Amino acid sequence: MAFMFVAYRGSQDQESQSCPQDAPSQSWYPPFVANSSSYSRPSTPNSYNVQRPFERPQSPSHVSPAEAARIISSLKDKSADELRKLLTDKEAYNQFLLDLDQVKAQNNVRDELKKEMLHLARSNLDKEPQIVELRNQCRIIRTTELASALEKLNDLEKKKEDLLKCYSSASLLHRLQGDGLGTYPKRTRTVPVPDTFRVRETALHWRTRASLVKTQSAIVS
Repeated sequence: MAFMFVAYRGSQDQESQSCPQDAPSQSWYPPFVANSSSYSRPSTPNSYNVQRPFERPQSPSHVSPAEAARIISSLKDKSADELRKLLTDKEAYNQFLLDLDQVKAQNNVRDELKKEMLHLARSNLDKEPQIVELRNQCRIIRTTELASALEKLNDLEKKKEDLLKCYSSASLLHRLQGDGLGTYPKRTRTVPVPDTFRVRETALHWRTRASLVKTQSAIVS
């Protein structure tokens, strides 16, 4: 039993010494994937195990199960040498990423956004002369029409002040005391008397005179 235990320990030591030799000296694979415990590296060309898709820790975007299944299926078709090449060769890893449908879709969206940005930039450059012309028109309006409008406004303000002074309480009182009272008797007119009033006045005059004559004759007799 002791001999078998020593032999078993010796085989484990040999395997542990052989593992660092098989490990690559430099890996282009991302650290979160190379150090991930969820990925088990294949031990034989025909046997390998991928437990779950590669996930970046604390990533704001999550991979859906369908997308993860497609990525896993694309990895299942590769041999151990091809998987090892993905870990060591940066160009092979980038090419594998570019061949994924998800990456292709994102690249298409990026290309569309670039086209739209270029279109907007060209349209803005084409509208630059119009913008300059509008600026010049605004400057002309501000210097000419606005100046004339301000001048008219100042004239109206002056007229307003003159009217307020003319019809103020002090000026009205001065007019009443000076011109109004001095010319009031000169402006009076005789009121026309109706004819009936004149007839009554004449009759009353003759009656009064007749009574006076009678009184004088009575005194004389």
